[in-house]
Amino acid sequence: MFSKINSIVSKIFPQEDSIKTRLLEVGKRAREFNNIPAKVRERQLKEYASDRNPQIRTLACDVLRHNFDLVSENTRNKLLANLGTDDEMPAGRTYVSGILQVNFEKISKDVRENLLLKFSGDKMIGARYDCGTSVFQHFSDISDNVRDEIITKLSSDPDHSVRARMSEAFRDNFSSLPLDIQKKLFEKFLDDPDEDIRKDVARTILDNFDRISEKISENLLEKLAGDHYTGIKVTVSQALEWHFDKISYHTRNEILRKLATDPVGQQDSELKKHIDSILRKYPNKIPGEILELFKNKIKKI
Repeated sequence: MFSKINSIVSKIFPQEDSIKTRLLEVGKRAREFNNIPAKVRERQLKEYASDRNPQIRTLACDVLRHNFDLVSENTRNKLLANLGTDDEMPAGRTYVSGILQVNFEKISKDVRENLLLKFSGDKMIGARYDCGTSVFQHFSDISDNVRDEIITKLSSDPDHSVRARMSEAFRDNFSSLPLDIQKKLFEKFLDDPDEDIRKDVARTILDNFDRISEKISENLLEKLAGDHYTGIKVTVSQALEWHFDKISYHTRNEILRKLATDPVGQQDSELKKHIDSILRKYPNKIPGEILELFKNKIKKI
């Protein structure tokens, strides 16, 4: 009886199969991966990816990351589908999210979209960050419903770095985004608690002024002009200076009124420079009451 139990135990927990020894073995095979026959290395990788120990499975993710093109398409799709949804290896999922970002077009559409949906709600910040990057880099290659769900979720992510990545990607890819997505993200980021993200919104408006409808751009600029962060007001004043005649009489006056009544902003040299330029260029297009607010702010020439 005891010999039988010992035999079972030895099979489940073999003495030589310590985690350290196995990790060293996988590490050695990883370094030699390119020199191992294709069928053998692929079989070994599958074994590592299905190992009972999450550390081994995590290392399998790393092996796949560094040898992606050496693994057959069918095998890597299966491995990614399984490893990317493995809740026991958070670091491994981050490896998979990185693989997805770098090799997006080489992965089957169903696998990559399932992974994107998974990563958009992942506990690991790195996985969510990579997910946001992938969505914007491959916007037109993702199903509308999947893309919209992910963008909506990540633009409200609890972590600043993920939202910041989304706002940055929004700015960089603005011209290729549909109008409904542009509007949705403007609304999301305009009320973001992080000032750098709101500044990204202001910068996006400035860089894409002629691509945004007049109504949307004016509403956004007027709201941002009242932001407590001076850096945002600087960008708003720059947009007003550059596009003064394209902005309605009412809106530009409201913007100037908000800028004029901000005691903190008036101390900023960059903001003062843009305001002075506006007042010098367009004195006959600005109401006297607003000029009066600025009268002590105009530089002496």
